[in-house]
Amino acid sequence: MWEYAPETQKRMLQALRDTFPRAEEGLVGWKEIAAWFVRIRYVEVEPAHTTLLTWCRRWAMPVDLKRLNHVAHRRQPFTTNLMLHAWLLSQGGRMHVARWHPAYVPAPPLSRRTGQRRRAQRLANQAADAAQALATS
Repeated sequence: MWEYAPETQKRMLQALRDTFPRAEEGLVGWKEIAAWFVRIRYVEVEPAHTTLLTWCRRWAMPVDLKRLNHVAHRRQPFTTNLMLHAWLLSQGGRMHVARWHPAYVPAPPLSRRTGQRRRAQRLANQAADAAQALATS
């Protein structure tokens, strides 16, 4: 699960493990993971199961969904507190914040981003054309 994480997250996790060697604890189940977010005061109310799944899909929250309970054939999510700490630290404010939250910063309009992308593509095409013209002459 963690082998595909960005290098910064891996370094943060290793630094946390080196600093706090006995602090790592396993979190099994959505209830425990949600309670952990409340315990560290990241949220005031336990996030819903769908919110946690969205964080897993959209923001690559490090949760392993392998089967731990083979008898009931249910998937129990598993992670550790240090993995979640490293993940939160590496997000750098990129996660979605509700509009009513004081830390909310609106994203630039899509048309502005699209214009920037098109301008960059046009400049790249002009540079490629100029390089090709120099090569042929």
